[in-house]
Amino acid sequence: MGNPQGDATAQAWKTSGDGAKVILKLFRQQLLDHADVPKIGTDGSLTVKSSARNVPAGELPAELSQLLERYQKANPQVRVEPICHLVFGGTGDNETSFAATDLPDEEELVVFTFTESSADVTSVEVQTHVLLARRLVE
Repeated sequence: MGNPQGDATAQAWKTSGDGAKVILKLFRQQLLDHADVPKIGTDGSLTVKSSARNVPAGELPAELSQLLERYQKANPQVRVEPICHLVFGGTGDNETSFAATDLPDEEELVVFTFTESSADVTSVEVQTHVLLARRLVE
């Protein structure tokens, strides 16, 4: 979809330097908000449960693998170490081992995402895949 008023909105999503740091900091905060979400168990105890499920990094969807590959080609001096692949939305077991302590600081964090969606008048389904990785400069 185009922006008839110019590309001011598009520029917000393509940034570098301080702009990139601000956006990554906000994105990291959103991830922290989803990590370690406490729930009350049937026995009254607190448990940690998230709306995301952790998927082994070896089972990455092709789209995430392509994003990772493209990033590594554009940044050959950087080695990327996957931390976890999270899936938000959809069906299945929503338990996750992702914790706030797993998330590196902004200087090391690399995030790859893609969203799948389908919608009609009877239902809407949205599922977002997030690959969290650590940036290691060689």
